[in-house]
Amino acid sequence: MVHLNTFHPKKELDEMLAVFKAAGGKYLLVVSGDGSQRLHRLEPAEIGVEAVTVTSVELLRYIDREYPGKFTCGVAFNPYEPQDSELEKMGRKVDAGASFIITQPIIDRDERLTGLEPFRLPVILDAWMSKKLHLLSECVGHEIPEGTPYDPMENLKELRRNYPDYGLYLAILGFKTQYPLLQEIWK
Repeated sequence: MVHLNTFHPKKELDEMLAVFKAAGGKYLLVVSGDGSQRLHRLEPAEIGVEAVTVTSVELLRYIDREYPGKFTCGVAFNPYEPQDSELEKMGRKVDAGASFIITQPIIDRDERLTGLEPFRLPVILDAWMSKKLHLLSECVGHEIPEGTPYDPMENLKELRRNYPDYGLYLAILGFKTQYPLLQEIWK
């Protein structure tokens, strides 16, 4: 899967999509992205849309229009944002052609995930595999005090129990220490 955001000139965007397609790639994670002022921000006119800014919604529509049926596009869901706004955005993403959802890291059981059920799309949970929970706090802007007890392997087991029909993405997986333990969790 390729992670694609709105911080590319159209020429580079099209080159990336063409190379990925030629290589047999199918799955894209389409996000607005957290670029910087040093990066080019895709302009609406570049992709032929009328909008103030290009978000994942406009990028999804562009990909669907220019590459119909070539890619399966997923989008991000952030349960740490205000839910009314986040679910409204998810509705626009689904209307624009999203085929699956990947969450920001989920710890334990998170009732905010029930808001995704009406969209009836496959969901992939991001499982935070680092013991440094404060790094997650910095990534998602949700305050988690440093030193908060956290066992990523236990969280992974809990996610498997609570969400058996969801896929899992293992963020920051320790290949030397955690990877060998995965087989017993998947039993």
